[in-house]
Amino acid sequence: MQDMLIQYPVHTIQTGEIQTAYRSIGEGEPIILIMAVGGTMSAWDRRLLLKLSSGYRLILFDNRGIGDSSGEELECSIPAMAEDVFHLMDMLGLSDAHIFGYSMGSMIGLQLAALHPEKVRSLLLCCVSKDGGDTYTRIEPWINTSRPEIIAFQARFPPAFLNEHKDLRKIFPPSSHPVHPSTIFRQLNAINQWNLDIESLATITMPVLILAGTEDIITPLEEGRKIASAISSAQVIPIEGGGHGMMYQYTDRIATLALDFLSVMNRS
Repeated sequence: MQDMLIQYPVHTIQTGEIQTAYRSIGEGEPIILIMAVGGTMSAWDRRLLLKLSSGYRLILFDNRGIGDSSGEELECSIPAMAEDVFHLMDMLGLSDAHIFGYSMGSMIGLQLAALHPEKVRSLLLCCVSKDGGDTYTRIEPWINTSRPEIIAFQARFPPAFLNEHKDLRKIFPPSSHPVHPSTIFRQLNAINQWNLDIESLATITMPVLILAGTEDIITPLEEGRKIASAISSAQVIPIEGGGHGMMYQYTDRIATLALDFLSVMNRS
């Protein structure tokens, strides 16, 4: 089967100090999708993209220093990547947008909302933590194996899921670019250096939906609840049996929850 992304060309645009590669899919209110560590814009589950693009314009992009975006030689930090999203929105003429972040992308989304709240219509955060250092500590045993692909597979899924899916490469979408381990370690270091304090979280007032897996060992459910306790407009929905890779485990459920959240916003 032909990959649906083929019909949507990659564009490149100057966003501050880097060139950002992006795709635009669908029509309607914009949703900016921000990917996790080691992922390019091709890493989004196609079922999620199909469902969301039925009523919204999706903007997929490569974070700095990965995929088709430039910036390999520049600072790699969560605030810098949040500023990249801000500049991308400006260059695309978007006064604001819904932000959908996955893992590291959720951290970037939180940072964007704290720095530029006027640009964020709502936040959808999948597998999130406010403390990157704690997140780094949880995955450090796998990092020390010097095999970052282990993080991409074993650490993301619960044991029961791993037992049922022996070849996890079939779970993930086809990658458009090989990602060098040094790029993954740069992004992991960005996470390790990042923390958003309670005071900054309390300034976030737009609607926030946090999706957290009950079996996530990298960004546990309790992390999502801590964030929700600091943001009065946030709600947490636990995904039973979901690991850190729950976007690939329960794609249809996550897409439905996201669309329900957005539709309630549009009715209010």
